[in-house]
Amino acid sequence: YAGMFVPSILRFFHHQNLRLDKTPSSTDQKIKLGGGAMGNGWIDPAIQGPSTIDYSWWHGLIDKPTRDHLLAIWDRCASGGSKEIEAPFHPFTVQDDCGMMWGILQASGHPNEYDITTFDANVDQVTFTSEAFYNMEQVKTALHAPEDHFWHGCQWGEGRRHLMQQHRQLYMDEDKPLSMAPYIGELLDADIPLLLYNGDRDMTTNMVGTELVLNERLEWKGKDQWLDAPRGLWKTDGYPSGWAKEFGNLKFAVIYNSGHMVPYNQPAPAYDLLVRFLTKKTMIDVELPQIRSSSPVTPEPLSWVHLYPTGKRAYEKSFVDGPDISIHDVASSSEATLGDYGDWSRSSTNNHLQGTSSPSSSNSASALLAAFVAGLVVALLIVQFVVNRRPRRQAGYTAVPDRVEEIAM
Repeated sequence: YAGMFVPSILRFFHHQNLRLDKTPSSTDQKIKLGGGAMGNGWIDPAIQGPSTIDYSWWHGLIDKPTRDHLLAIWDRCASGGSKEIEAPFHPFTVQDDCGMMWGILQASGHPNEYDITTFDANVDQVTFTSEAFYNMEQVKTALHAPEDHFWHGCQWGEGRRHLMQQHRQLYMDEDKPLSMAPYIGELLDADIPLLLYNGDRDMTTNMVGTELVLNERLEWKGKDQWLDAPRGLWKTDGYPSGWAKEFGNLKFAVIYNSGHMVPYNQPAPAYDLLVRFLTKKTMIDVELPQIRSSSPVTPEPLSWVHLYPTGKRAYEKSFVDGPDISIHDVASSSEATLGDYGDWSRSSTNNHLQGTSSPSSSNSASALLAAFVAGLVVALLIVQFVVNRRPRRQAGYTAVPDRVEEIAM
């Protein structure tokens, strides 16, 4: 959950610094922000949640019929139909989307969700090791932590799940905002360096979802240049450690042959990654050629990314209206779901967000809209049929080198 914590904490410090710039204080001091890093971070459940479905299908964990049914369940959950959703899925929450990961694990025989190349539960080993480290007396002293406190790495089923049944708020069901993309964009616009990285074997918060958030969700001054920014191989001790892309203050790295716990799977590259970020060195050692079409390209979106435009106003509203509006209202209210288009305002009779139009007054408009959409679909099908009957010409591509520079092993 550091993908939620890190941007939130950085943004808080940034806002406190701005406050002190306007109103100096004799007691408060500014914190100089050198940057922030998020490894396999959970930053946008509406994008990253369903990305686990396609990631698992691409890696052979599930077959296509299972993938298609999981996407259908996701659509029901995300559009407000989650009240009748079957286990192991559940109503949409920020910290666990609709429970897609649990369904995938059941369908694939429970591999390690943090490293799909193994069925070993190595995350437990990492947890025990970190617990031993953080509970050392000298570490507590260095961190100014209370000596009588025991640091626990992760609280499993009997903890959070048990609390969820009794006190759902303790499981952060009403956590917000829905996406960290606005926070990340704000930090980048303030010239605060950010590094996001993913292990390529991690299913839970995979590199596909992270890249889609950076490409589709992020609004910042470098947005137009980001898609075509340089991308290349990153090496540690002369051997490829993964792939990196960078523009301005934003860096994104995919660590080769690593799961969720990057320092555990790839300690040397993880150390190199951190050192380069702290010393402001480039992550790209061998820039790779870009393949771009000479004709205009309109990429076909993945089947579940349609949630982004339909839910955009709902999640952006949570930022505009301040902390008193809960994302849980947007995600689970029957009046305002993640899939709705309406303009939302605070209801005077309950604690949910409501549309400005009443159901009775919108019936005729809905019917007209449905008829219009049906007619549009028919027209598009006719156009597609005509176009497909015309001879096709070979699509042209810009020149790409015949061979990439040989990697020195």
